[in-house]
Amino acid sequence: IIIPVKNGAITIRDLLESLMKLEYDKKKYEVIVVDGYSTDGTRELVLKYPVKLVMQEGDGLNAARNTGIKNSRGRIVVFTDADCVVPKDWIKNIVSCFNDNNIACIGGSVKGLSGNFTSIYIDNTGLHIMPRYKRQKILNLWRPFSYPAGCNMAFRRDVLINIGLFNEAIKYGYDDLELIERLGLNGYKIRLEPNVVVFHQHRNSITKLIKQTYRYGRGAGLLIRKVGGIRPLKTWLILYLIGFIAAIVLLICLLYTSD
Repeated sequence: IIIPVKNGAITIRDLLESLMKLEYDKKKYEVIVVDGYSTDGTRELVLKYPVKLVMQEGDGLNAARNTGIKNSRGRIVVFTDADCVVPKDWIKNIVSCFNDNNIACIGGSVKGLSGNFTSIYIDNTGLHIMPRYKRQKILNLWRPFSYPAGCNMAFRRDVLINIGLFNEAIKYGYDDLELIERLGLNGYKIRLEPNVVVFHQHRNSITKLIKQTYRYGRGAGLLIRKVGGIRPLKTWLILYLIGFIAAIVLLICLLYTSD
């Protein structure tokens, strides 16, 4: 279980407490926290738990993920984030999905953490920031709106080694999607599983939500520049950005003509 974190002292305690309660043989898994040189006491807090703490090599979220992979031993590599909480059956449900030898990646649902008003509101409107699945899906290739979330995904470790790990040139935003697409392009199958769930502490203010969306937009632009050739993900992001810009222009025109 790999947890990338930087300055996550406010939330990571809840995650680590939930990981201590997993209903799975503790001899069969390890927890690795990859710290990006936090300055808020994150490392001191993490050291209170029976987990492995390593310092991040490189820059960005994908570099942290790769650092975790390089320091891991398990045949299955699982990722979550410092602002999540996992249920007791999380690992058990993930491992059972890999009984199908054709599956290389598992992606689960992400729900808002109970008690967080913003999380509850978002989960009950069409503004789903994180994916939620009502039924199991098997994908041969990445598809828009059907992909694993970075805070709830798992891979066969040997597959990650074979395809070259995460792209460290993509530091934020859609950082994990390039690897997900690469899996499909290399013939591996992805399973989206509604029973594999984590609870995420969604941003609790409009300002933070806007900043998060802005980072996604910057990440999309970075991915378009850094990924060579014509690929489905790159094409979709270009069309998505064009559509978004067109919608903004249309809205401005409507507002102008209404005056």
